[in-house]
Amino acid sequence: MKIQKVLRGKVSIALLLLLPLAWNLGYPRDPGLSQWYSVPYVVIFLLQATGAGTLVGLSAWGVANLGILGVSLLPDSFPPPVWAAPAHFSLWGSLPLLIYIFGRITDTLRENLTSIQARFRTLVQRNQRYSRILRELQKVNAVLEERVAKQRDSLTLLYNQVQTIRTLNLEKALRVLLETVQMFLQARRITLWTLDGSTNRLRVETSLGWEGQEREEFLHLNDSVEGWVYRNSSVFSFRMLLQYENLKKIYRGGTVLAVPVHSGKKPFGVLSIEELPFERYNLYSERLVQIIVGLAEPFLEEILEYRQLANLTDVDEDTGIPNFSQFYNLMENELSRARNQGSPLSVVVFEIENFPDLAQRFGKKAAKGSLKGLVEELTLFSDSRYSSFLYKEDGQVVFLCPNLDQDGASLFCLESLERLQQREWKIGEATVPLSLVVGYATARMGSYEGESLLQQVDHLLLLQKM
Repeated sequence: MKIQKVLRGKVSIALLLLLPLAWNLGYPRDPGLSQWYSVPYVVIFLLQATGAGTLVGLSAWGVANLGILGVSLLPDSFPPPVWAAPAHFSLWGSLPLLIYIFGRITDTLRENLTSIQARFRTLVQRNQRYSRILRELQKVNAVLEERVAKQRDSLTLLYNQVQTIRTLNLEKALRVLLETVQMFLQARRITLWTLDGSTNRLRVETSLGWEGQEREEFLHLNDSVEGWVYRNSSVFSFRMLLQYENLKKIYRGGTVLAVPVHSGKKPFGVLSIEELPFERYNLYSERLVQIIVGLAEPFLEEILEYRQLANLTDVDEDTGIPNFSQFYNLMENELSRARNQGSPLSVVVFEIENFPDLAQRFGKKAAKGSLKGLVEELTLFSDSRYSSFLYKEDGQVVFLCPNLDQDGASLFCLESLERLQQREWKIGEATVPLSLVVGYATARMGSYEGESLLQQVDHLLLLQKM
């Protein structure tokens, strides 16, 4: 296309150059068209200079001189050439200057136009390059946004799962722990081993993926990698068999990854993954299991502390609910933990105001049955997150609620009262009404005194009875 455009330009210039000469051949007796004051030549020269530049205009002027000289030599030529007449010489002689001026204007405009076109082409190329880069960056951004969204969803899911572990039901908490690991790693078989003190061996506490299949129920501490993990509080990974001969000797097969589980500073058990997709076995998965276990350990510590207290003899014989003395000991421990972590701790007391009437009518032991039912109902409602104890007086029960602030405690009281009022209460075959009052207090930053906390609860209960 460029070659054709250049050829067309050259042909048009040549035609303009030959046009006055061809015209002059029609007037052989007037070389240079002197009778017309050389108007055709002047116009053509200026047009050529304006259209094609200085060099073309001056070349045309020189060729025209030769052409006029040739026409003047024809036999029929009468007047002398145009430059021979003094009247026309000044006009003809000034043509090179005019041609130069017009040509320079054209050349300057052309140079500017060429520069602008070059800059425009550069900008277009740069814009195309930036457009390609932008498209690629948009693709990268879309991938990153997708990853961030997935990570955000994963973090939300992980948080919700870990919060589900926050219960006083050990079996449920361990089950949720294994389900969380299975969910994030797509593990097919998982086992949680704990120490059996009577045999000094590891036994299966809970497992996933082993339904209907035979498996070992006990492992020796010294002859298994799970025992090695428990004794050393170290993580075992299948790749370690390539480095450590002692692990090869005790490896029984099947275990891909084993992570120690602690309760406080004491070992509690070992989480073992026996079957894992090949593409999921990597350092990221190892780290992820440790994170999940690490998030669950504080809740396991609370559960085990509560179970330890519940297993003591200081429990009510009629209801099986731990007595106030156990509550006070646990409250001091929880206050110390809350103080160190800077987290809130709430105490909520429910009282059956008409408990003396129920005890007089049905007997104290039967009346305590309604108190036990109240605890069971609220334990179910709170998803076993809070520990319950008998309080100071008959008909009173207290809930110790870690990480529950004042607003949360107030909402828990209101929702609990609504739930309890909707239930039908019976002692034996008789339906009885329960008159309930509730008091609560929250320990928060700067105020972690147990006695002060209980005084606030007692004062609130007293105000409701007045």
